Amino acid sequence: MLEAKKRYVYNHGPALLALFEQAFVNEWSSEFDIVIDALDYLTGFYTATRCPKFVGDKVLAPWDIINKNIAEKALKYAKEVVSIAGKYLEEKIFSLVKTMRSDITAIILFGSTVYMGRGRDLDIIVVVENYLKDPINDSIDLRTKLNKILKYNPIVDVHVFTIEDFKSNLISGSFLSGLALGYEVIYDRSQGRIHELIMKMLEELSKSEHILVNRYGEWSL
Repeated sequence: MLEAKKRYVYNHGPALLALFEQAFVNEWSSEFDIVIDALDYLTGFYTATRCPKFVGDKVLAPWDIINKNIAEKALKYAKEVVSIAGKYLEEKIFSLVKTMRSDITAIILFGSTVYMGRGRDLDIIVVVENYLKDPINDSIDLRTKLNKILKYNPIVDVHVFTIEDFKSNLISGSFLSGLALGYEVIYDRSQGRIHELIMKMLEELSKSEHILVNRYGEWSL
């Protein structure tokens, strides 16, 4: 990623397309063609507008080049790329976790990456049938393995629960009350029980006023 950023700055876009193709050549899908088109379109206009252009006796500024149609198309591309990246990351995390534990009941993404679309790390809840040791050591072990494989890009924070402990922590004041801001169940073989438990907590939270405070601000639940 650092190499990609360096070559992107030096070459203003073209090298980034080549790096993307090289990185994903062995797992290419049709959706990645959209990413290439988006990168080509967005970096093209970045290059065209990063410096003033002299045309005859007139100086063209970025707003002379970018119009509403171009901006709307760029925004559409950006949203598609974010969606593709999110789907890819979910599938990657799911496949990795499944190779490390055979007793997984559910995998849940939550935290700022879900409800804000960005964050310093990716928060994951893994619900298992039984602990190998205890919730703390199981969480640390899975977190360490995932981060080593992903090379800390992104950083993954893992919380392992049995379904009984997951249910016990779905209360006001627990960090799991943050699920009210947004979550996504990317794997579930509990026949919908996980979602039902979360919805029950959210219904209880809605009966009275709760304020969640984190680094991003205050949130009324």
